[in-house]
Amino acid sequence: MSDRRPPIRFSALLLWLLLTGCVTGPTVRSIPPHATPGHSAWEEQQQVLQTLDAMIAAYQEKNSIRFSGYISERYAGDDMLLESRVRQNLSRAHDIGLRYTVDNITSDGQGKLFVALTYTREYTDIATTQRIVHTGQAALTFVSEDQNYRLLSQPKPLF
Repeated sequence: MSDRRPPIRFSALLLWLLLTGCVTGPTVRSIPPHATPGHSAWEEQQQVLQTLDAMIAAYQEKNSIRFSGYISERYAGDDMLLESRVRQNLSRAHDIGLRYTVDNITSDGQGKLFVALTYTREYTDIATTQRIVHTGQAALTFVSEDQNYRLLSQPKPLF
């Protein structure tokens, strides 16, 4: 019988180690997200979404001047082409509706945020009076300028 005591002690010790490991759980260390100094990643994302909402509101209201205020001075595409395309879209459409769902927002930690979204654009074509519905995906890049986010590029255009 004296041979059985060491295995029981060993089993009890092993059981105690396993249980304490389960109670405290594994240790997870996370790397803090990159963010613009003074702003959390969540705040950056919310600011970009506010900018996007304001751009869409200006677009739906056919206010091209207010819309162009959300375009960066360093816009990566041809900003004159963007402006003329937006004005052309607005001049031939009535009752514009634009809804979106964010698929992903990623920050580079240096003031740029990349937004992937799925959208549905609805409008009435002025020439034909037909209601047009278009669903697609867009990719937008925003940059922080003077504490505001502005559209820097559209790899997959929304506007």
